[in-house]
Amino acid sequence: MEEHEDSLIWVYGLCRKGEEYVPTVPDIEGTSNYTLVATSQVVALASQVPTQEYGQSSVQQNIANNEWLVPRMVAYANVIADTFENTLIMPWRFGTVFESDRRLLDVLQTHEPVLLQTLEKVRGTEEWGLKVFAHVDNRAAALVEDQLQTAMAQGMPPGRMHFIRRKLASSMQAQAQAELKAMALAMHQRIESCGYPTHIIGKNNNERLKTGEVLTFKAAYLVSKNSREPFFSLVDNLRREYTHQNIVLALTGPWAPYSFCDGVMPYLNGVD
Repeated sequence: MEEHEDSLIWVYGLCRKGEEYVPTVPDIEGTSNYTLVATSQVVALASQVPTQEYGQSSVQQNIANNEWLVPRMVAYANVIADTFENTLIMPWRFGTVFESDRRLLDVLQTHEPVLLQTLEKVRGTEEWGLKVFAHVDNRAAALVEDQLQTAMAQGMPPGRMHFIRRKLASSMQAQAQAELKAMALAMHQRIESCGYPTHIIGKNNNERLKTGEVLTFKAAYLVSKNSREPFFSLVDNLRREYTHQNIVLALTGPWAPYSFCDGVMPYLNGVD
């Protein structure tokens, strides 16, 4: 195997031997410097990257720089998407880098059984993401009105309505948020109960819709390519069921099965 002291090996993902594919889109450095590292049964799709930028002494600093990071994340995603359109690929975590082809080959040979098992687990499937957005303010306002109606029915003087409304407004935010999260989890459990492998994505950013709904819950589901319609129908039913509950559902995909491969090689994150 050819070794280069001034370069490292960036790994995109893994294919079954005989099913490998060389992408037609640019690699993470904007070139087409792809390399395939193979055992008797699996093939890693990789490309060479400069040690100066991806070595341990510099990669963490570069990752903190969005001008450096974002175009590489886009390129990585494009490589995975192009490959996934043409063959089965098990994506490896963004930032998986080895010091040499030989070291990568050693890892492939050592872990070949579990890699093969995961490849076959995701064969014929695709990942769909579900985002649940919730309008907490609207939900809280509705809870306040419910409380006021109850108070009035119990004889509260109309003159105290304004004071009580202000007092309830702040206290109902937490209750509204809890109720909306519980609804989102209930929807997820409905989908999970139908047999779809799931992965809850714990870190939610501050994503917000123009209409005010905030991202409350996010999960990924592994769906057979040949039976998308039942999954779509299930999500549509949930969307209709919760349409008046200050909740908006957004379905994204199809993606390569990122969320269902990430834990296979958990230590492969950063320079080997």
